[in-house]
Parts: sequence; structure tokens; C-alpha cells
Amino acid sequence: MSHHVSAPPAATAQAPTLPELIAPAIHALTSRIEQGASRVATMTDDEAIHDFRVAIRRLRSVLATTRSIYEPKRIKALSKQLKRFADGCGALRDEEVLSETLARVVLDATTREQLSRWLDGRKNLASDMKREAARLASSTDLRECLLAITRATVPEASRPMATPTLSSFCREQLEAAAGRVESLLPAETSDGEGLHRLRIAFKRQRYTAETLIDLMGKRPPADPLVSEWNDARTDARCAKVMQQQLGIVHDIEQAMLTLGAAEAIDTTARQRATSDLSELRQTLADRAVASISGRTAPTPADDEGAPARSPG
Repeated sequence: MSHHVSAPPAATAQAPTLPELIAPAIHALTSRIEQGASRVATMTDDEAIHDFRVAIRRLRSVLATTRSIYEPKRIKALSKQLKRFADGCGALRDEEVLSETLARVVLDATTREQLSRWLDGRKNLASDMKREAARLASSTDLRECLLAITRATVPEASRPMATPTLSSFCREQLEAAAGRVESLLPAETSDGEGLHRLRIAFKRQRYTAETLIDLMGKRPPADPLVSEWNDARTDARCAKVMQQQLGIVHDIEQAMLTLGAAEAIDTTARQRATSDLSELRQTLADRAVASISGRTAPTPADDEGAPARSPG
């Protein structure tokens, strides 16, 4: 008599833990920073500084989002060290944005000529900034900081009691990011500092949502994480639009401050340029605040005539 022996049940693949999902995301960003640093060190392209700073901000956002899983004080200290490299390149990026902003304002020929001569006179300053940015990007301090971050965020470095489920973690982070935005509302168009803080909060919300999307991956409708995944996509999309709109407003405000101290430009030309910038700033601030209030649904294409701002 033959006996049928059932095959043993197939082993069920164990889902990766949250630290196991975070580790490759951090590795990808540290590699991106290293690649950006090489571009900054050689200044091979115009977007090198922007891309380098964006990669650093994204990694710092991942660290801020996930640091409770590891040793929070250690992660916070490393993130602060990393910020120094982005800040060190900030002045050069501001100089690049200044030229872009002024180029988008409609000015009379006399004022435009004066601004062009003034900008040409600032090229030596920009060259000094480039050398300092290249020095920072080439430093061993940056490589050591990235290595320390990698070591501090390996799965073995996580605190078991601080590791929630992926679903609860995503929901908690989405709500926290939204709460930071809500705490700064309502927004006033005349409050430049308030709009700047709101821009930072939207940027943090966007990066948080995009980080969570990367952790969750592509989710089918039946997946238990589909609610968090859909919410993260919506938050990322909306926050990106608001970050860009408020970023343009901030760039214009910075250009106005820089022009105000530009003694090389005569008073009349300076006042004309500042007046035109102020008018554009008010238009875009009104539009952004209306969007936040839900009265309009803008897209980046709505900002015709506004200075182009690279997403990131």
C-alpha cells in the first residue's frame, strides 16, 4: 500500500523590519551626497551646488524622521554635523538664485544695464564662494560624517523597543509632518518670516512623505498599507507645490534685501528694481496663501513670469 506524503508547507518569507528598510534608503542618499560632492569639488555643472544641498537635506529629513528608532542624541548630532556642509554652500546657491530672480523681472533698459554691471562685479565674490564650497565638498570631514551616519543606522544599531510596525510608523510621521504645517497657519502675505517658516514645514512634510513612500514601496490596493501610501503621495504632491511657490517668494525677498545694500547701483535704479520685485512678491504671496487656504489649486505652471526654481 502506498502512502501519500504531503509536501511540507513552503516557508513564508519574513517581511523586512523597519530598520532593514531604512538602511538601503540611507545608503542611497549617502552615495548621492558623495556623487554631488565630487561635482561640487570640480564644478562640472551649474546644478552641482543645488543637487548637493538637496541630497543633504533629504538625508537629514530621513534621519529626523527615523532617529527615534536608533540613538536619538547620536543621530541628531550627526545630522547637525551634516548641515554644516549644506550651509557652507548656501551663500553660493543664494548668489546663483539672485541672478535667476533678477532675470525674470521686467525692467527698463537703464535699470537692467546697471543691474548687469553690478552682477558682473560680484563674480569675484562668487569665485571665492566656489572655492570654499569645493574645499568643503572635498574634505575628509564630510566622508567621515557620512560613514558615521551609515554605522549609526545599520539595523543592528536600532533599539528593539523603539521599532514600531511600518504601518503605525508611517501614520505617526504623516500626522506629525501635517501637524507642523497646521501649527503655522493661518498664513499672512505680509509676514515674510512666517511664510519662510511655513516653506520649511512644507519641505519637511514633502521629504517625510517621499521617504515613507520609498519605505513602503509600490503597494497594491489590497495591501494593508494602501491608506498610508495614498496619503503620503497626496501629501508629497501638495507640499511640493507649496514649497516651490513659497520658495520663489523667499528668493524675491532675499533679492530685495541684497539690492537694498547695493551701493554700486544708483538710488533710482535700485528703487525701481526693488519696487518691481515687491510687486511680483506680493502677487505670488497672495496666490500661495490663497492656495493654502484652499481657495485655488495652483500648479507650478500658474507661476508664469515668476523666477524658475529647481524642485528639490
